[in-house]
Amino acid sequence: MYYIFIICGGIALGYWIVRRGESLQVSDTLQIIDSNGSAWYHFVEAIGANLMYPFAILLLQIIAIILVARFFGIMFRKIGQPSVIGEIVAGIVLGPSLLGNYFPDISVFLFPAESLANLSVVSQLGLVLFMFVVGMELDLKILKNQAHDAIVISHASIIFPFLLGMGLAYFIFQQTAPPDVPFLSYALFVGISMSITAFPVLARIVQERGMTKTKLGSIAITCAAADDITAWCLLAAVIAVVKAGSLASAGYTIVFAVAYVLIILRFVKPFLQRIGDLYSSKERLSKPVVGLFFLTLLISSWTTEVIGIHALFGAFMAGVIMPSNVSFRNIFIEKVEDVSQVLLLPLFFVFTGLRTQIGLLNEPGLWLICAVVILIAIVGKFVGSAVSARFVGQNWHSSLTIGALMNTRGLMELVALNIGYDLGVLTAEMFAILVLMALITTFMTGPALDFINRYFKPEKEKKNSELLKKNKYNILISFGNPNTGKVLLRLADLLTKKSSENSTITALHLSPGNELNQFNSEEFERENFNVLDRESERLKRFYKPIFRGTDDIEQDIAQIANTDDYDLLLTGIGQSVYEGTLLGRILGFTSKIINPEKLYDTLIGRESKLINEFFDDRSINLLKTVNIPYGILIDKGLPSDINRILVPIESLSDSFLLIYIHKFIQNSGVHITLLDINGIIKSSLELKEAVRSLDHAAPNYIEVHYDKFENVTELKSFGLMLSSLSTWKYLLQKREELLRDLPSVLILKA
Repeated sequence: MYYIFIICGGIALGYWIVRRGESLQVSDTLQIIDSNGSAWYHFVEAIGANLMYPFAILLLQIIAIILVARFFGIMFRKIGQPSVIGEIVAGIVLGPSLLGNYFPDISVFLFPAESLANLSVVSQLGLVLFMFVVGMELDLKILKNQAHDAIVISHASIIFPFLLGMGLAYFIFQQTAPPDVPFLSYALFVGISMSITAFPVLARIVQERGMTKTKLGSIAITCAAADDITAWCLLAAVIAVVKAGSLASAGYTIVFAVAYVLIILRFVKPFLQRIGDLYSSKERLSKPVVGLFFLTLLISSWTTEVIGIHALFGAFMAGVIMPSNVSFRNIFIEKVEDVSQVLLLPLFFVFTGLRTQIGLLNEPGLWLICAVVILIAIVGKFVGSAVSARFVGQNWHSSLTIGALMNTRGLMELVALNIGYDLGVLTAEMFAILVLMALITTFMTGPALDFINRYFKPEKEKKNSELLKKNKYNILISFGNPNTGKVLLRLADLLTKKSSENSTITALHLSPGNELNQFNSEEFERENFNVLDRESERLKRFYKPIFRGTDDIEQDIAQIANTDDYDLLLTGIGQSVYEGTLLGRILGFTSKIINPEKLYDTLIGRESKLINEFFDDRSINLLKTVNIPYGILIDKGLPSDINRILVPIESLSDSFLLIYIHKFIQNSGVHITLLDINGIIKSSLELKEAVRSLDHAAPNYIEVHYDKFENVTELKSFGLMLSSLSTWKYLLQKREELLRDLPSVLILKA
């Protein structure tokens, strides 16, 4: 009653105040409703005005940009390209080259000319945050380990393309340079645009290809880090020259820039390091401390902008001087990265696309210049890096790989090009040509690496691969949950225990690539393999760990299984294969409750059907592309020591299971109970002879029961049930009510 009184009384009092206030109006004041009483007309008019309000336009632009950028990013990841390529293409699609050309009305509505200034400011803010993250992800310690080789390769990869770019500028200056731009400024910018390597994209490619801990991957990242630092310092000097107009006038800017760098390295960095040591955990990293570091970023960016070497250099240096504490940098990168890369950075890609007018290249001469620019960019960067790497002692495979990686330009190239365009050094035509060059050189990195790995593999690796394939039985286990990995390692050991010298076990854990950065990858790897390491010590069995980031878990599992000479793939029901599926969510829930086995008893029928659907679903990449035998383990508490295994035989096609039965007996002395549920062993002479031969080779380890499945008592007394996929489907259809009493089940598909 009180609530009703307050609401009704408030409405009545408000109405009375409005009525009294209307008497104060001048009689000819504009009426809310026109002479025709068209309130709807005024409402629609107000909506139209709201749609054209600058902030509403900006919000609509951000919504459209993120949707289109995410779509193209996903599409390009599907074809094995970095998502950054898709986002750049999304920018070109939304720009005048496509949307503006074919749907001009939509383009004018979505990106009116007067709104581009706001979009530019917001995209620049995203770039500042991104460059801050790039600076933080640079680990300067890695430069000390391989400083000699890295500096030789990285500086050569800058000098070669830089000089080639300046030489190209000499020949195309009159056709492509803006009026009143000095040759020095133009030549410097063309040279620097040829010299840049995209460190973030390169690091991501190295991570996704599992090269992070290899010598080759370490050298590539070190070279890219040295290249990044050198190129940004060189770009700062070029900007100073362009703004000043001459080398002499730029001297003061360069002196102030050097003084700025010395001050922040000598005085600001130690101060921030002490704060980082004190606040290196999430609990202690309070908002005032976070505010202090963001203030450092903004002051550094503002200082370099005022000096005349661009705010992005200040953001980059602010990231470099952040505390070197790994835990601190990991926390801070997580705070900044999602906002900068998901929300703000796509705005920069689209803003670049709005400036890129490919339609301006409407003459054969311009397309010829475009082809020459791309050729010189590839020759300068790829050949310069590869030859230098070969000169310092790398083999041809490593040298060409480094060359392909260093040729990646990506986002960093677009940053430099936008700076040149803003300074008026590049025309719209030259800007479009250089954007196409950045796209093509980044796009070709993945295919180039695949080509090099296929045709330039070192002889030693070829021989080892052939030997591995010829003489050893190799098992790959893929897991998402570490406890699942432990059980799969135990199962793989049962299959290979006494033949460990002639077999290998590889444990694969794939982590979504967007969760990894240079500072948390080691921590993630340690967390995911600790449980397996302890189980490995208990079993006294060595295994090889593989940990890497990925954008497509199923595709990468299949690729690794098919290309690395494995004979068997084992997975559990977990994130490694089932992430994102209903089955994964059900079983993820069971791991969080107190008594998961009880829930298994009640859900086993539904779970089994889901597994059946999983195997039948042809849309899952793993099933379509894996070319080796593989098994899925339903773990209901697999014991540490398995003495008895139940193997139901439903049809003649189950005969391939005898291979694995032989391995279980030979390596672990397990007793096998064959259950001839349809009389197939009894009626098939071929299968009967195969079982007899196996029993003769290992007497007293195999017994055959000619009985129905429902007559088997104490199913849980077996440590494991081994079943073919076809038998599993048969049991689901005919004997589903009995499945709740099963032990752990390994379902194998040949």
